[in-house]
Amino acid sequence: MRDRRATDETKGRKLLNAVERFVSEPEVLIEQVEAAKAEAAPGPASDPGERRRRIADRIIGQYALGAAVSGGATSLPSLFPGLGPALAATAGAMLDMAVLLKLEVEMTLCLSTLYGFDIRDENERQIAFLMASVSTYENRTGETFFHDLVEAETTAIWNYAPREIARLLIVVMARIAAGSAARGILKAIPLAGVVAGASLNMILTESVGKRVCEELERRRMGRSDLDEQDQEDVVTARED
Repeated sequence: MRDRRATDETKGRKLLNAVERFVSEPEVLIEQVEAAKAEAAPGPASDPGERRRRIADRIIGQYALGAAVSGGATSLPSLFPGLGPALAATAGAMLDMAVLLKLEVEMTLCLSTLYGFDIRDENERQIAFLMASVSTYENRTGETFFHDLVEAETTAIWNYAPREIARLLIVVMARIAAGSAARGILKAIPLAGVVAGASLNMILTESVGKRVCEELERRRMGRSDLDEQDQEDVVTARED
């Protein structure tokens, strides 16, 4: 039992390290959010919340499209006879999961920026990683283990200590890595795996994005120091 737990933890650390290496730098993501703000159609100047939601939808849509491309591309080996299906089921599934998590973490970091949180702060980045990975895990499995844990402790994720966040991240990543085997079976089916991989990734990412927005909205409501951001949003909307 102990050996298995150690193996799962090792897999979780490897997956987390892989995702961390490929996530874009904060400044790059902040620029993406500013671009999304500039491209979004102007909304009612008196309702910055509505404008923020429309920009969030735009960001989520962009990352959902990227996730769909990844899901389809990593299933392509299944189209080739011989080792193709096996390759899609193993390496393809793990690569897809790493890319999916990278995209969903970046999406969460962008949404955190949009909602007024400073992702240049290491603790904010850790919170974003945890929010994305928990949402990904629970949406894929239908389980509510982690949110049940939070409710039992009556403590929101963003109030966890940095050490608690790091520990829980490993646990979540280990569970995601363990579940990738079942996902690989679907990716091994020629053609159907490509279509399913693309569509499931898109649906999953959209769902994660909406869930993250709900969490960020709740967090925002509890922070009076973000009132200035609302004022800036009103000015921006008027200028547009």
